Amino acid sequence: MSAPAGLAVSKIICPETEESKTETWEQIKEIEKIRPRTENIIEAAAKGAQDAVILVMFVGATIIAFLAILDFLNAVLVYLGSLVNIENLTFDVIISYPLMPMAFLMGVSWNDCQKVGEVIGLKTIMNELIGYQRLGKYIAARQISKRSEVIATYALCGFSNPITIGVMLGGLGALIPGKKPLLSKIVIRAWIAGSIACFMTACFAGLFFDESDYEPVTNGTFVNQAVIK
Repeated sequence: MSAPAGLAVSKIICPETEESKTETWEQIKEIEKIRPRTENIIEAAAKGAQDAVILVMFVGATIIAFLAILDFLNAVLVYLGSLVNIENLTFDVIISYPLMPMAFLMGVSWNDCQKVGEVIGLKTIMNELIGYQRLGKYIAARQISKRSEVIATYALCGFSNPITIGVMLGGLGALIPGKKPLLSKIVIRAWIAGSIACFMTACFAGLFFDESDYEPVTNGTFVNQAVIK
């Protein structure tokens, strides 16, 4: 959903200053001559499946590793907090406070900024799945407003997190080893650009949000009446 914003931000952060190699049909045909080719659809399917297995295994292993790191950090912080009589001191709580101003600038009410900042921090530092999992708990318990729910949903809708950096360097680096130095140079900028794009999309979601278009349903969530009609 943040593709237009991502395209705009990427052109600002990493502008195209060199002459494009795909400006004319002749240049495109030259590139097509050097691309890998397969003999038939069976070989193409097998090659695609082989490449997909590498990416899927790498992504799965990375998610498991980051979840383990998060649990470890929370356990350490809870223990350290108990030594100084601070209850429920976790990594989630710590990262929520620096991001409260960002949530407020996106249109979240100040009462919800701590929780929205928390889920944004989990998405940015860990993974968007972890952020959505935490957001789902807040929505189910109706601990944040409908407006904050919509803004947070769009703010989390992206892949700008360390796991994506790992996928780019590990997964894509294995598929295209010759481009690994280039990937290493742009991953941090891509992380920043992706985060900005998600925040821009969330700002527009908050701008066009109209609470009258939503009605409560039995499970505690809200449905857009305009979509139903």
